Amino acid sequence: MEERKRALVIVMDSVGCGAASDAADYGDVGADTLGHIAEAFAENQLPFAMPHCVSWGLSNIHPLPQHAPVDSPKAYYGKMRPAARGKDTTCGHWEMAGVILDEPFSLFPQGFAPEMVAQLEKATGHTFIGNKAASGTAIIDELGVEHLDTGSLILYTSADSVMQIAAHENVVPIDELYRVCKIARTLCDTWRIGRVIARPFIGAPGSFSRTSRRKDFSMNPPRPTILNVLSEAGWPVVGVGKIYDIFNGSGITHSVKTENNAEGMQKTLKLWEDFERGLLFVSLKQTRRKPGGIAAMQIPSGALLHTLVTDLPGNRPFSVNEFPERMAIDTARQLVYALVLCPANNRLLVASYENRRLALVSLIRLAGEPNNVYADVRTGRIFVFYAAADRYGFAVYDAQTHKKIRESADPAFNGSAQHCVRDPRTGHLLITNLGKNTLIELDPESMRVVRTLDQRNPLQGLAHDPARGLVFATAPMTRTLEIKDRSAFRALAARRVRCGLADAAFDAPTRTVTVGGYTGAVDIFAARAPWRRAAALKTGHLLRNLHAAGNGRVYLCSGCGVFELDPRKATSR
Repeated sequence: MEERKRALVIVMDSVGCGAASDAADYGDVGADTLGHIAEAFAENQLPFAMPHCVSWGLSNIHPLPQHAPVDSPKAYYGKMRPAARGKDTTCGHWEMAGVILDEPFSLFPQGFAPEMVAQLEKATGHTFIGNKAASGTAIIDELGVEHLDTGSLILYTSADSVMQIAAHENVVPIDELYRVCKIARTLCDTWRIGRVIARPFIGAPGSFSRTSRRKDFSMNPPRPTILNVLSEAGWPVVGVGKIYDIFNGSGITHSVKTENNAEGMQKTLKLWEDFERGLLFVSLKQTRRKPGGIAAMQIPSGALLHTLVTDLPGNRPFSVNEFPERMAIDTARQLVYALVLCPANNRLLVASYENRRLALVSLIRLAGEPNNVYADVRTGRIFVFYAAADRYGFAVYDAQTHKKIRESADPAFNGSAQHCVRDPRTGHLLITNLGKNTLIELDPESMRVVRTLDQRNPLQGLAHDPARGLVFATAPMTRTLEIKDRSAFRALAARRVRCGLADAAFDAPTRTVTVGGYTGAVDIFAARAPWRRAAALKTGHLLRNLHAAGNGRVYLCSGCGVFELDPRKATSR
């Protein structure tokens, strides 16, 4: 039976795990939804039952009063820091799909400006009441009677970048409400408002209730996301819940609407049973106001995760992460926890790149989780580096047959083997070990470590100018590009870098060094003293690896594809 090639991502939209480093800029110092909920349960002697998430490593990420950290978590786990400017639902989901907003969406905590409301009334032919930040159910209770008496539509917003328009279905037909929201969407593009939401409701005063015919009108992401990359390559991308609305359908091949989390989880289970290939992207609804809202999710979530995990072996990565919300109506700038199960996925993908297209050649099954890989063209060998505590060293494969030639458990790699370059003068490979503050020199012919050199700062990215005997290394802790002498690795200079550091690339034809990072920003420096910054730009995508092909172009690799950069023009294509 052919192996299923599928991935599942579930977003729990409400459960931040501590204030982000820039929380003060957003008025969110002290925000910690997960921690506060866990404390409330402990204080009231109530069980905080999240056994599957805890077994995956949730209590290793964040201290929980009722759960100790586990010795051997079943999943990869960690905290993710938001990189985009903003903290609302749209920019958070877009960032998870690879698009980082440089400019935040507009927020209106005091309501929309009078001139904006005037434009909206003129364009739609309706009058509006409310115009403030409020809970949707509360404002319907407050203004529902006035709406019935006057016919004026209820206009409100929230802590998100959103314009919401509510109307009783017996007063404003649903098609008319949608027409009004479509017009509002065109105006909101100019005002940089992420979403317009139609909020129909029914019932009598005192018993108003919102209906299932809510409809979102969102902005399109400004650049392609990983969803677009997958769908354009022929992979199914199925959105469950509000995923379709958040991305305005961009990159989604099929959408499944849900009324609540219980329905969302049941539909996810049903879809997953028959899901053969592609991405299943699920967003569970926000559970605001009180810890009990989170508690109501726990038992069905546990059942969902248990069922999925028992069916997981042989699948692609399955992850649970979240987009942070405060335990009230306000959105908060918090850290994001991520739990990722990826069994039987330790494989090396070998692909060809021609005419700007990647083509799969083969898959090499690996014995463990690799930290990095380097293909040495001169020897025709592929080096796979391991850096886990229980497995470190390297394995060597033949680039033609893909058969393993040798494996070495060298302790020099214990830590975090990051990036690798080849010194053409010696033929040796240079590898940074971020976890040990060392540089490793490896002879690919004998497949042995020649030496390790201690470094003052942890190094990650690496680039090499063989003609001048220079090495360029990125130091993420000091946010600098270090220029070193190749023979002794002596520091010659250091330059402050504005982007989040991931990798560096030296381009000989343009005599430049390009540095890129996880924020999507790129800095370009002259590769000669005094090493001046020549240009800076923003790609809007998380960058992992950079490669200079020696043709005056630098290739920036992200989760959404490969971007070609001309350092002389400092523009990306």
